Amino acid sequence: MTSTELAFAVGFAYMESEQTENFCWVLEKLKQLFVKKDMCPQVILTDRDLALMKAIEVVFPNSINLLCNPCITFFPMTSSHSPNVSIYCIGFVNHNHWVQVNMKEGFPLPPVTLDWKKFRSHIATTWMLGFAGRMQHWQLLTPVLA
Repeated sequence: MTSTELAFAVGFAYMESEQTENFCWVLEKLKQLFVKKDMCPQVILTDRDLALMKAIEVVFPNSINLLCNPCITFFPMTSSHSPNVSIYCIGFVNHNHWVQVNMKEGFPLPPVTLDWKKFRSHIATTWMLGFAGRMQHWQLLTPVLA
């Protein structure tokens, strides 16, 4: 995260499995590419992946590993968001790009997909509690067709 609250990626890796030794290999390669004169990152932000957390302890023992409570899904923005806005709605258009959708205060929300519920991080479930009423409102407006 930059000082202007923008997220950025420094790289990506395809791994056969998310095990500590694989994360260690990836982090060592990252360290070789970016770390000079033992100037390691001071803070690393992750989800609660225990294998990754252990690998960070091994490769970057002096770095602080902060846990990110919200779901780690990023839609990079070109600038910082307004501090007055807490919800951004997006829509997937023409099967190839995302657009921001402006919604009125208290708008009903469609239910999340079953796949999302099945594969989500346990951390990502908490946001749903605050919006349960809006999802119920959506279901009243659009009954399920059998």
